[in-house]
Amino acid sequence: MTITKKEINAAPLLKNIEAVKINVDYPRIEGVLNKKAEKRINKFYIDIAKDYTKYTQKKLLNFYKKAYKQKYENSFIKPVDVSQTYGYYIQDDRFFSVLYTQKEVSPFGEKRVKSFADVWDLNTGELLNMKNILKKYGINKKKALKAIKTDLERRKEYGVSFNQKGLKRRLRSKFNPQNTFITDEGISIFYNPSDLKIKNRDLMIFKLFNLEKNKTDNNENMKKK
Repeated sequence: MTITKKEINAAPLLKNIEAVKINVDYPRIEGVLNKKAEKRINKFYIDIAKDYTKYTQKKLLNFYKKAYKQKYENSFIKPVDVSQTYGYYIQDDRFFSVLYTQKEVSPFGEKRVKSFADVWDLNTGELLNMKNILKKYGINKKKALKAIKTDLERRKEYGVSFNQKGLKRRLRSKFNPQNTFITDEGISIFYNPSDLKIKNRDLMIFKLFNLEKNKTDNNENMKKK
């Protein structure tokens, strides 16, 4: 199986000035045994890339045209930088997780950052409902928050405490099973910076479940039987 990075680039003009600079990356997967699944996944991501490009070309351009009309008319302005980047994980040649981030940064410091996660079953081409996957492994919201607390305590470099004012409440209220993804190490969840209102942070990712440990535990249980 191979993953190839594809991209869409655009630079719409406003009065002969490059107003929005767009660079949208998306994955293309090849070598999946189920060709219908492969086709569906690839169509899904090219559609997202095209839709996001159209959105930034039209809506963002109109927004900045109105917001900075005088500046555009009277002086050169740096373009709004728009990007989509992604990372991926393939677990046991079956689960394909894609974590992608869309970012818009204006020349005046305004920034919008939003990340998304999808997990696919390569055998069936199904986009998984991760709430059901978590339930399968016995992970509910309470256990997930406990795992997040443990991860925060272990990884001091986050520079935040689980008991930081309002953090516990935001972790609970912004908990979203669809923000989880599967790697060789286990199941993890992410929070967007805007979810937790922690300055100078990118995504915060926490491990919820160790798949290797679960396999080991199951093997030990089988031996006992």
